[in-house]
Formats: sequence, structure tokens, C-alpha cells
Amino acid sequence: LHQLPGLSLNARLPMPPQVGAYLDGDGPYPITSLEARDPLASELALRMPAGLAFLLRPHAQTLLLRPGAGLDAVLALAAGADRVLLPTDEPLLLWALRRPYASFSRELLFDPRLQVLPVTSRAALRGADGDYDIVLFALSDPFRPVTSGAFSLSEDYLLTREALAEAYDSLAPDGLLVITRWLGTPPSESARAWATLLAALETRGVQDPAARLVAYRGMRTATMIAAGRPFTVAELASVRRFLETNGYDPIHLPDLDPSELNRHNRLPEDTYHELFAALLEDLPGTADSYAFNLRPPSDERPYFFHFFRWRQIPDVLATLGRVMQPFGGSGYLVLLGLLAVMLMLSLALAAAPLLLREGRAARPGFAMVAYYACLGGGYLLVEIAIIQRLTLLLDRPAIALAATLFLLLLSSGAGSLLSHRLPLRYAFAGLGLALLALLLTLPRVVSAALPWPLWARFLLDAALLIGPGFLMGVPFAAGLRLLARREPRLIPWAWAVNGAASGVSGVLAAMASLDLGLSATMALGLAAYLVAWAAQRRL
Repeated sequence: LHQLPGLSLNARLPMPPQVGAYLDGDGPYPITSLEARDPLASELALRMPAGLAFLLRPHAQTLLLRPGAGLDAVLALAAGADRVLLPTDEPLLLWALRRPYASFSRELLFDPRLQVLPVTSRAALRGADGDYDIVLFALSDPFRPVTSGAFSLSEDYLLTREALAEAYDSLAPDGLLVITRWLGTPPSESARAWATLLAALETRGVQDPAARLVAYRGMRTATMIAAGRPFTVAELASVRRFLETNGYDPIHLPDLDPSELNRHNRLPEDTYHELFAALLEDLPGTADSYAFNLRPPSDERPYFFHFFRWRQIPDVLATLGRVMQPFGGSGYLVLLGLLAVMLMLSLALAAAPLLLREGRAARPGFAMVAYYACLGGGYLLVEIAIIQRLTLLLDRPAIALAATLFLLLLSSGAGSLLSHRLPLRYAFAGLGLALLALLLTLPRVVSAALPWPLWARFLLDAALLIGPGFLMGVPFAAGLRLLARREPRLIPWAWAVNGAASGVSGVLAAMASLDLGLSATMALGLAAYLVAWAAQRRL
């Protein structure tokens, strides 16, 4: 098998040897046995969608975002780039290119024109300001059918409005921002990338986006190019020659003639052009009326692959049992199913003290139930929002999950251990202020710290979380001591209610993050702690 996403169907070239790397079962990421100075590499580069950018900007200083296993780096060098910078998004892939596959990849990472940056793609954008002739968002991730929704719950901070705006800021005055995404039927991934690019240009005050944009498609991919200035007549002539040579169809050109549409990769209706034009004309209205969710993702809602809309449910129900992937645009319905399961299990858990003699002998009041339920719910809402927010700071979800859980649970345990030394009212006051400070400042702090080395970001993570985590551990232990003095038979109820609320709120936190955003999820957690504070005064 070979992986050259978007390769022109007009290319009559031998394919270079490749091996596929998989990370956590996701892939393949192609490692290509091709030397950048090989004539085959130059021919392939001009037959790939991003080749147009290197024709328009020869000898480019290039920032290659999310470079995968080096395919786009080889092609960029072969296309004539003077310098290519690769961020470190997946250290294992770069390790493979340096060590076991160094010879197979023709010593790619040792090319003097190539520089590996010690930061991720998003951090690389923070350190750039007008430096690059080309900023290329490589299509290194595999095709993912929109109907499965398998990736709708995963954060992607490189495909947000803020990331694209930072990429546009990093361009030289006549630089080019290039994005290639997979085509879907109906249009989804490519259309959302276009909508996000339009939103990013709007945030940067671009008044004439149509004059600075070019978009075209092959059989499986769509490529969008945004220029730092309007395209010239000569550049548009070069664009047309490139599209004609490679059999690509224009989706948008500043001076597009309708006769140029849908000539090579022919469709019954050119839905891509129609949708892209509608988004360019009225982004909010078109995104709101479309079948899939095309609202541009942001750092507040970094879910690029979350296409679900409630209006899809009739279609989903109509296909249940008839197709292999029935979830019509998202894994959101899986969350709803999980929520139903968690509610049933949590009700059973909350009633479990009835099986104990102590539980049957006492009945919890409303204030006690509210107190322990809000402590359990508030903890999970805050914890999950912080984990998702710190994924940007710590590069990847697994690291953010491990570091945040470790710090919060360790500090909360210390807070529980020392809770007898801190009056509960002071603990609640301090916790409210600490969570409010995180809510207001965490996005800006994370953004400012992106260029820092990883060890410094870990220290920042600890500094941000140890204080709030300590205070989050105080109320539950303090409440148990209060029950032990007043009504020890209620202690099983306290554990059961707290555990049940924690289980349900974990799912609710994921749903709130998708629908309302990360700040809203943390605000809900803060509100839960405020309710717990009010309830403890009535215990």
C-alpha cells in the first residue's frame, strides 16, 4: 500500500517504497524511502496538492505543522524549499526517523535544510511573527469517516480559529497558509476547515477574504490556501495551470468562472463549491443551517471532528440496524447512552445504604444529599475541564490526564488529611476564589506558556493545581467528621451519594465541554461548590 494523500490522478509515476507507522492503533503514518534530491521526489511534489504553494513561493522558508512521519518534509524540500522547520508533535515518529528508519528514509532528518523544533506545532506558531513564506498544515492523519463519530470527543488545538489566526500572523507579507483536509460526503471535514479559516481571517481584520483565498479538490482531498495579500493575475494564471495539469477542480478562485467547475473529478452537483461559496457569503447563517455542525472550533471548544447536531437524530434512527456506522456525524449519542447507563448505576449506588443496617436506620435530609452530591459533581466537572484545557499546555491528552490526575488527587488527599486544621468556611472561601482565578486566567496563562520547555510547563501545571486541589480535598473529609459527631449512621449515605454524583458528572462534563465550552464546564463545577457551601450551613 502507498499513502500520498491527494496525489493527482494524472501522475504517471512510480511510487516510492513506504512503511506505515501506527501510534496507539491510529495510522498509518507513512515513512517514505525517497531522497529529497531525487528527480522522482521533485515530480511527486508537483503532483501533490500542496505543490502549488511551492510553485507560487519558490525557495520558501516553510513551517510544516503536524509533520507526521516525514512525507511532507521530503516533498517540501523536493519542491524547492530553502528551509523546512518541523515541530515535535509525535516524538516517537521522529525517533524512528533518526534511529531504526534513518537509512530507509534516506537520512531525512539529517538534511541541513531541515530543522526539528523542540516544541509542538501550536507552540511553534506562538514563537513566529512574520517569519515564513509558507505555513503548511500537513494532512498526516488518516481518513476518518464522519458517520462513525469516533474522534468527535477528542481535542485538536491545531485546527481551531485561534491556531489558524496565529498561523496567518506568522506569514511574511506575501506568505501562504496551506491546509489540506479529506473530502467527505456530504461535505464535512473540508468545509469545517474552510469555515475555520474564514473565521480566523475575520479575527485578523481581513476585509476582502475572497481575493486572498484559493480552494481546490481532487478525488479525496480539498486544499485551501490563504495569502497574506490578494492574489495577482499572474499568480492566478499559475494556479489554473497547476489545476489543469493535475486534474484538480477549483472550489474557489477570486475570479472563478462557472465553466471551470466540476470538470475533472465530476459530481452530479458541485456541492463543495456551493457550500464554500455560501460560507464565504454568510458564515454564521450557513453554518447554522447546514446538516452537520460547521461552527468553527475554538480553543474554548477544540473539537474539530464534533459534527453532531440534534436535527440528525431522525436520520440516525432511520439507519439503525441498516448500516455499520449509524451515528450520523458524531459519537455524541454514545455519550447520551452512557449517561443513561450511569444514571441507572448511580441510582442503584445511591440506594445501596439501604442494604446496611446503619443506612436503614437513618434517612438523609435534602441538605446532606445536596452537599455530598455537589462535592462529587463539582470535583469531576472541574477536573475534566482542567484536563482538557491543559492538553494544550502539555502537548497531548495522555500526558495531561496523567499529570493532572496525579496532582489533583495527591493534593486533594493532603487536603483531606489536614482538613481538621482548616475551618470549613475558610476552605470554601479559598476554593471559590482559587477556581474563579483559574476560570478567568487559565486560557491566557496556557497560551503564554506554550513556547516554554516541557519541564517548565510541568512546573506551571503543578503551581496551578496544587492549591485548588488541596482545597478541593477539604470539604468531603470535614463533612464526614461532622457526620461522625452528629449522626454516624449517615456516613454510608454520604459515600454513596458522592460516588453516584461523581459517576454521572463525569459524563455530563464531557457533554458540557462539547456543547458549552471548557470555561462553562469549569463554571458549572464552581457553581456546584457554591451550592455545597450553602448546603453545609444547613447540615
